[in-house]
Formats: sequence, C-alpha cells, structure tokens
Amino acid sequence: ARNYTIVETDRLKTKQLAGRIMPAIATTTAMVTGLVLMELYKIVQSKPLEEFKNSFINLALPLFAFSEPIRPAKAVADPYLGGRVLPEGFTLWDTMVVEGGRGMTIQGLLDWFKDTHDLTCDSISSGRSSLYRLGLKSHLDRLGKTVVEVWEDLNKKKLSEKKSRLDLEVTCTDAEGESVTLPTIILKLRV
Repeated sequence: ARNYTIVETDRLKTKQLAGRIMPAIATTTAMVTGLVLMELYKIVQSKPLEEFKNSFINLALPLFAFSEPIRPAKAVADPYLGGRVLPEGFTLWDTMVVEGGRGMTIQGLLDWFKDTHDLTCDSISSGRSSLYRLGLKSHLDRLGKTVVEVWEDLNKKKLSEKKSRLDLEVTCTDAEGESVTLPTIILKLRV
C-alpha cells in the first residue's frame, strides 16, 4: 500500500474489500473465457468471417454488445501520389520475413532488398530508433555493423538472446525512383 500511496487499513477491512473484488474477477474471467472459447470453436470449424463476433462487456451497467469484425484494409497504390505496393494488397497483419540472423549487417539488409526486390532502401527503423537513413553521412559507418549492434547502440541496452526477431519499418524506392510501400519487415535473429 505504501508503494502506491494507498491508505493503509487493518487486516479485517482488507479481507472485506478483497472479498468483494475476488467474485467480480472470477465472474469476468469466466465470461471472457467462455466468449474466447466460442470464437476458438469457430476457428477450428473453419467458419467464415461473418460467423465471428467481437464482444464488448461492462458488468457494471450491465452491457453486452456484439459486433461483426471487418476484414483488414488492403494496401493499394495511391493513383494521385504515385508509387506502388509490395506485395500488392497486403494488410496490417502481413509481414515480409528476412532470414538474416544476428550477423546480418545493415549493408547486407540493403543488398537483400536490392537483390530480392530490386529496391533501394531510403530508411530502416525499429520502433523509435532510426537504424539507417540514406544520405546521412553519420549513418555511413553503420553499414558494416550488424543490425543488432546498431539497435543496441541506439537503445543503449543489449538485445536479449531469447529474442527471435526484430521488427523493422523500411521505406524503399524502385529503379524508376517511385516510392514502394512495404509491410513490416521481420528480421529473423535465429536462422
């Protein structure tokens, strides 16, 4: 209680309060578990998307609302801004996987995009860290470093050995100089 500046009470008062909270937690947990299992059965039975439901529950009101989920929006090239999308029609749930391992250098990643998709990377970032930006002289010394080393330098902490992937956001241009929109890039750290 002292850690969270909660007024301290005696043992009896604490047991009374906990006695009211525990049934509420158990009721909510049982309800959510039941709803999740109903949706899981639909997955196992390969039901169409229209059969699934999103559930919104507030036991204090009492409110039980259900809605149908919608498909994620597909990325399409903007005819006014130009550019293209790779792969065509990807969604927020899609990713592009690079089997690079912890030894993948920034230059190796740039080469992978060039060799595999004929793209030039303009920037590579992970979370709030800008790992590489084309045209910045200060980023040229990063080309020979591994992606993990650059990430660790910028974040001032070690990347856990248990971590199996690093999510990257990459902006690229094609041979004609058109911007190419890509899904999240997953750099596999264990190959």
